[in-house]
Amino acid sequence: MKKIHNDFPAKIIAFLCCIGLAGCLHIRAADVVERAVEVPKIILGNSTKALEEARGRAVSKVYQCAPGECFDKVAEIAKDKSLEVFIRNKQKMQIVLMDLPGTINTTEVGVFFAPVDEKKTKVEIVSLSLSTQETAANLIFPDLKMSFSEE
Repeated sequence: MKKIHNDFPAKIIAFLCCIGLAGCLHIRAADVVERAVEVPKIILGNSTKALEEARGRAVSKVYQCAPGECFDKVAEIAKDKSLEVFIRNKQKMQIVLMDLPGTINTTEVGVFFAPVDEKKTKVEIVSLSLSTQETAANLIFPDLKMSFSEE
């Protein structure tokens, strides 16, 4: 006896999805990819989007060091001061710290490194909590200044 496979319901669902998506074609492919990448990060709790958007109000200083050198030094400072390094992404030149002394232990602090030129780096410290941002700046900047000249 020959078995007949009926995939008609699957074809209907696929057709309806195509029709539904056709109305969304004005969305840029880059936006779709960005959202697809960001949603899992938000669910897992390791998205830096809010910190990146708050960079406009970051505390920043420029140091005489290559971005990689500054990055490594901040990671070392965090370790020496027993700060929790929640995210360490050298490719994106960002470190996210948590559990700073005197702050709520889940408040995130972003440290971003932007090259000014080959031997100068802008170090930006930002948190959604201004008091935590200030605490982080007071913990990190003095130690950076001991290692690299400040502009």
